[in-house]
Amino acid sequence: TVVEGEYSFPGADELGAFTVEPESIEMELRGGQRKSQVLQLTSEIQETAVILVTGKELQPDYPYCPLEWVEVRGPSELELPGRGKGRVLLTFVVPKDAADASYNGSLVLTAFDPDSGDQLSQRMIPLSILVGDNHTYGVELRSLEAESVEEGHVLSLDLANTGNVDLRPNADLVITSSTGEFVERAALTLLEGTEKVMPLRSEQLLGVAQGLEAGLYQVRVTVYDGRREIHESEMLLEIDK
Repeated sequence: TVVEGEYSFPGADELGAFTVEPESIEMELRGGQRKSQVLQLTSEIQETAVILVTGKELQPDYPYCPLEWVEVRGPSELELPGRGKGRVLLTFVVPKDAADASYNGSLVLTAFDPDSGDQLSQRMIPLSILVGDNHTYGVELRSLEAESVEEGHVLSLDLANTGNVDLRPNADLVITSSTGEFVERAALTLLEGTEKVMPLRSEQLLGVAQGLEAGLYQVRVTVYDGRREIHESEMLLEIDK
């Protein structure tokens, strides 16, 4: 079983002591199913390094964490020769009673100097396992704000995933005046570099609206996961002078 490390991991990787393939792992499995995965390691330095395999939760006590399902075949520590190659064989074992949902976490591979014990570099491998097909889709819209820019107004929708499956959301906004007259339509998407919203996590959707003057507007917000409509509600949007 891969256990969570006891220290903080850096959020970004640079080319360091080694590289790993694949850079992320995504699987679709059912309760009781097993699947193996090989991580291919390539040393980028002349010296031998010791590679330690651990795991990292998204947050403490996150209920959709798959790390307990990960078995390292062989030792969780291995020697990687300088300019050489190595591999880590993993087996993912989903419990029979695992609830249908998206499970997310990270595998963390850390290289150490075998003599000094100093950390050389680290690689974080995002892990996502989709279990079953009986999923709940839901969102909570927490706020809608506008910021004036040269092109008009940037609209920011704060959205929380209240379901149990990863979402790749986009939103369609129909903006009307206080008297119900159509004013503008806007399309909102995730920030560049953000691929999805995991269960019980929040992200922002952004888009630009033109032609909005100071005042209070009624906004009908329709949220989609891809092409699947998952939510519709009314919100107020205030544009400052």
